[in-house]
Amino acid sequence: MSDYKVSTFNLKNDMPLTRKFLKWMTRRDAVVKCIEKINADILGVQELTDEMLDTVSTLKKTYSKVGLPRNKNPKSNSERTDIFYKTSRFTCIASKTFWLSNNPDKSGSKLFLSPFPRICTYAMLQDKQTGEIVNVYNTHLDHLFSYTRSKEAEILIKQLHLLGATKNVILLGDLNTNSDSNTVKKILSNEVIPLRSVYMNGATNTMHYGSGKIKNDALPIDYIFVGNEFNVKSTRIIIDEFEGMYPSDHYPVVTILTLKSKT
Repeated sequence: MSDYKVSTFNLKNDMPLTRKFLKWMTRRDAVVKCIEKINADILGVQELTDEMLDTVSTLKKTYSKVGLPRNKNPKSNSERTDIFYKTSRFTCIASKTFWLSNNPDKSGSKLFLSPFPRICTYAMLQDKQTGEIVNVYNTHLDHLFSYTRSKEAEILIKQLHLLGATKNVILLGDLNTNSDSNTVKKILSNEVIPLRSVYMNGATNTMHYGSGKIKNDALPIDYIFVGNEFNVKSTRIIIDEFEGMYPSDHYPVVTILTLKSKT
């Protein structure tokens, strides 16, 4: 059996009204320090762009990655949900990016009410030492409408089924909704594969808008779900500062998983 440290982290893309302390150029060194400290075996990121990739690629000695931009024309918006994995530990057997739309294989496609295309990145990773296979999915759902998020979740699960990669599943992502929402309930109650959240004893907010505030009455919007083949050893929301600032407006989530014995 092997332990896997897995993390999901929304890096925050620059927007026209983004405040200076949350601009990428201000935070980029803090992001690298944060990723280095987490030292995940598998890292799923959201809101990564080509501009940001140049900085995050300073970690290329440690990580390889898979993923495509969500827009058909990346020059207009290169945002992606890439999966980083330790090159020394894993071989990527297969990978794919699909769109959470009625045409999942059509680049840049989206649902009617969604202002942006939404995607999911998939990687089949094989442990170089044990030969174990883990199927990793990383996504970022719509930020406006609960109906759209619910529909995107249905498409995601259907694609998981069509890919046939339903064993040893790790699903990462920013779902833009709380754990008591219909979207999360659909994921956890799907009939394709049993999944459960790695949050063991409740959780606080993972979105903090750069304030660094923990709200005891708030719920997370960033998640790691796993199949029944995994034991969850620990889970932590990283609330630390790096380089004197918070690396994003989201807190990273880190969990340590162990594949159960086949016997």
